[in-house]
Amino acid sequence: MLLQIPEFSETDLCAILQEELSVHPLSQLQDLFKLVYQAYNGPSHLTGSALSIAQSIEKEIRNLHGHKSCLIQDIGNGKAFVRINLAALSFPRFRLVETISECIVKSRFETELSREEMLQQWKRSLAILKDMGLDVLQDQDLIIQSIESGLPISHSQTYKQQYQPSYRIIHSSYIPLLQEGINHRTQEKI
Repeated sequence: MLLQIPEFSETDLCAILQEELSVHPLSQLQDLFKLVYQAYNGPSHLTGSALSIAQSIEKEIRNLHGHKSCLIQDIGNGKAFVRINLAALSFPRFRLVETISECIVKSRFETELSREEMLQQWKRSLAILKDMGLDVLQDQDLIIQSIESGLPISHSQTYKQQYQPSYRIIHSSYIPLLQEGINHRTQEKI
């Protein structure tokens, strides 16, 4: 399947941002930028084979402590990408690391949004956030630096401390593949 960089209307972007703020109300501006970056680019910044990605996920799962939220968080308003919560996968019946790794590789674009396109989408998002009453002046230097470098930004310390994020991004069209793996693993345990 050939994936396309998603196009989000103002309504879509507003829904994506509102959903994130409802799930993670202590999100800082840099966390919301990270969300927008992920909503458009998915896991395209990740390099390496499915095997190396799987090894990275396994290592991260071994070191997880604490926060377990829902398995899947929609970050594309049903049109693009989702976050797969690795903490939810730490339970033996959900050990689907290989499946997720394959989904990540299949979810990558050959090229991401250009710096100019990312800046344009961020400005659209800022206008929405400003209308929502958020402080849109914080973290701007850090965000502009991320846009100029073409690299994703890290979550804020507040976000990391409060939510302990541990997830990977896949395209929503691969959720059935993930569900198939969950069903298969559940049947193995019966």
